[in-house]
Amino acid sequence: NRSIPGDYMELGVFKGHTTLFCSDYVEFQNWPKTWWLYDTFEGIPEDQQAPGWEEINKRTYTGTYSFDEVVDRFARIENIKVIKGRVPEILLEGAPEKIAFLHIDLNNAPAEIGALEVLFDRLSPGGIIIFDDYTWFTTRAQFDAEKQWFESRGLGILPLPTGQGVFVNP
Repeated sequence: NRSIPGDYMELGVFKGHTTLFCSDYVEFQNWPKTWWLYDTFEGIPEDQQAPGWEEINKRTYTGTYSFDEVVDRFARIENIKVIKGRVPEILLEGAPEKIAFLHIDLNNAPAEIGALEVLFDRLSPGGIIIFDDYTWFTTRAQFDAEKQWFESRGLGILPLPTGQGVFVNP
């Protein structure tokens, strides 16, 4: 939605398919906003992996994509920025002051909760957070941590049949 103040963000980009599809569909290159993409481009850091994710991380992320490939994929869209770094630490070096849309797909609870700690107060009224793997069995640690984080603030995340979760800032 163009009318909600703030920029767009994706945390956990992988190859950039989600942002590429969405940005092309809405012709984001014509919007007066920036879409910020953050990823390590090296998989989930070892100290952030949930038990049992070592093999999934290696199989999914090792040698399957690179920072340069994703930068090249978005080179034609000037208002999309691709940033390499570890979340949440990289967010302290630069992130939008106002956020209209935040897609979180980091596949680990420590990074996702850390991102919420840094970014949540920047979410505009009406702003949306999509949690990519909110109700999947393999990401139960994320579900538990995020549910608790929101409940401690008197808020909730709506689970979707896709396995995602959505939060709309009141």
